[in-house]
Amino acid sequence: MKELIETPSLELSDLAWKLLGRYIANNTHLKTVSLRSCGISDEKMALLFSGLTSSSSISEFDVTINEFGIEGLRSMIPFMSNSPQLINLGVGGNNNINSESFEVLARVLHGRLVEKLYLFDCNITDISALDTYNLPHLQLLHLSENNIGRDGCITISNLLQQEGSTLKQLYLASTEMGDEGAELLATSLKHNTKLESLSIPKNNITKRGKNAFLKLLVDASSIENTYNSNHTLMTLLFELYITRNDETDRHTLNQH
Repeated sequence: MKELIETPSLELSDLAWKLLGRYIANNTHLKTVSLRSCGISDEKMALLFSGLTSSSSISEFDVTINEFGIEGLRSMIPFMSNSPQLINLGVGGNNNINSESFEVLARVLHGRLVEKLYLFDCNITDISALDTYNLPHLQLLHLSENNIGRDGCITISNLLQQEGSTLKQLYLASTEMGDEGAELLATSLKHNTKLESLSIPKNNITKRGKNAFLKLLVDASSIENTYNSNHTLMTLLFELYITRNDETDRHTLNQH
């Protein structure tokens, strides 16, 4: 049975945080833990994970929108390394996390089973760790509201062009990509057969960047190019959004 621990806006003593970690670790049926918006600091993370160093059952762990940084993230390393069922991890919305934290996270999750990773609004500017470490089962990556810019788009593009890419959903709103970053992503998706949803609003993308995606989805320059257009990407969201109807394979552009 899927169970949920959720403690929004709950003040706990130091002892209570330690006991909570021990309880979670000793529960062999617990699958989902949500500690969203609990005001968790580095100190509280250390207390929680002093007893929570592994889990045989947890598949989803959410500590989004809290107050911890790299030291709190380091407290999680034993848990992330010794929880074989962990596939969904949310640490987004923690402004004290940074690019160094991202590298730590990518290194710890290298080769593991994580499928969904939420890292929105974390002051991350460098995601080049994804060029070094492999998340072979990653299906959803949420990096919105991190200023990764053009260099970040290059890293993402490389990821999308890998033969074994598993990404299905990608969120990159407010990442300072601009038209150049948009063109890089569009080019990388030419032969990608996995990504189904891409969200890139609030990136100062002009007609130039949008046209790169329009050509990707419906290249009308020839019958062959139309046939070879990307037929996997079903949802594209920016100031305009593009949808594709699976049955008619028709494309529509509407104001968002």
